[in-house]
Amino acid sequence: MASSMPDENLRSVVRMSELMLDLANRGDEHRQDAGCGAVYGALRDMAYKIRAIAEKELERHKAGARGSAGKSAVSARAPSGATGMTMSKTKRILVVDDEPDVVTFLATLFQDNGYEVVTAGDGVDAFRLAKSESPDLITLDMSMPEQSGVRTFRDLKADPVLARIPVIIVTGIGEPMRGFLEKIKKAPEPEGFIAKPIDKAELLQLVQKLTA
Repeated sequence: MASSMPDENLRSVVRMSELMLDLANRGDEHRQDAGCGAVYGALRDMAYKIRAIAEKELERHKAGARGSAGKSAVSARAPSGATGMTMSKTKRILVVDDEPDVVTFLATLFQDNGYEVVTAGDGVDAFRLAKSESPDLITLDMSMPEQSGVRTFRDLKADPVLARIPVIIVTGIGEPMRGFLEKIKKAPEPEGFIAKPIDKAELLQLVQKLTA
């Protein structure tokens, strides 16, 4: 029982950050007041960072638990002559978007459908996490601070290791962005393209196809 307490506490932190995000979103009606806008903006940023840290720590705990379970299962099967079959790995998705509401929407959608999720709020962080987390798929917004999605996409596809990761472009710009991406030199065509507002069924079908 004691070993489960850290995870339960982390899940409480995630729930708390969601409440903070909800409070910040409800405070948007006061954005015309510079002081209030600053308060709710800071609250949103803090909630997003807290949730990302807690979720990453939960993933680390789950990975450790899966590793221990896998070793136990192999040991238990060994005496009876194992067939060599291994359990399928849970697919990991890197969600890249600077809008916290979109990140929450996509992360919840993917987690509810059995995927692990890592999140990034800008292109620089996305490239770093793609290197360290080795995701099976990346959803990438085009309009972001620090580094644009276009530049991030080109950097991902220029890297000999990361180029294998399928990328789904998620953007509110729609067809004009698709046409623009098709004309980009020195970069292949994205493996997928989803326009905002996002169709859940269409996105999940595409994700399943690209991670199969």
